[in-house]
Amino acid sequence: MKIEYPYNDWTPVVFGDVRTFTDADIQQLGVALAEEIMVLFRGQTLTPQEEVEFGARFGTLEDKSIVNAKNKRAINIEGMGGLISRVTGKLNEDGMPGIHGGVSALDWHCNRAWDKNRDPVVYLYSVEGSTGSKTSWGNYVKAYNELPQEWKDRLANLKVKTAQTYSKYSEMGKYFGVPDQPSNWSVNIITKNPAGKNVIFFPWNQMDGIADVSPEEDKEITDFLINYLLQEKFTYHHDWEDGDIIIADQWSGMHKRWEFEKMAERVLHRMAFNYDKIRLPNQT
Repeated sequence: MKIEYPYNDWTPVVFGDVRTFTDADIQQLGVALAEEIMVLFRGQTLTPQEEVEFGARFGTLEDKSIVNAKNKRAINIEGMGGLISRVTGKLNEDGMPGIHGGVSALDWHCNRAWDKNRDPVVYLYSVEGSTGSKTSWGNYVKAYNELPQEWKDRLANLKVKTAQTYSKYSEMGKYFGVPDQPSNWSVNIITKNPAGKNVIFFPWNQMDGIADVSPEEDKEITDFLINYLLQEKFTYHHDWEDGDIIIADQWSGMHKRWEFEKMAERVLHRMAFNYDKIRLPNQT
């Protein structure tokens, strides 16, 4: 296993066949993921079973088994239960796309911000048709570190009111009948990621405002944070090639898939999991 940083000082690119990685390699990658936000692998050729085996070396996989048979065939990879989802506009035998299959941009988001029990890691693997598509990731540990102290102090005790709002950033709701709905879970704007590092948690497309502030202050803070977090110095833009894997921590940042006219040809596999099998630096 070889790791390089060709793009910036926080996006490690890992070279090597993930099927051959040792337990020590997986431990090193898990810590890097928790501390450095994301990890990129190039040139992989995995079967769905090998994907599941790879993800399970980090922690417990999220099971997104679908009850509705038609939706299950559209979303879940056959034979893998609910462990791998299709992210694609490619239609299956029922004429249905996978999740987030629209041509338009899939705007800034993270995994299930409204879910208190959400898994902290999302894995994406490009299977086919990805050349020409782009996804961007934001590093909100770095953003916190460079935040002016006056804003750190101002945000220290504020919370976001999370909400399930697919309509703000995705066309998925109209395909699968997922309504927008508020959550009863509020989250500190300044929180900690699994490695114990301070981050800015502000999923503006998946929230219903800031708790206990006036509408005027809500707008002021929201406008500032969106403009601040979208700075290029906190952003990595990835031009996909088939065989790429990106694994990203969902507390430490968000991501955006840009508009892509060939979504009917592009197929990504998605898994979510936790860090159960990784010894993180903040754990004794």
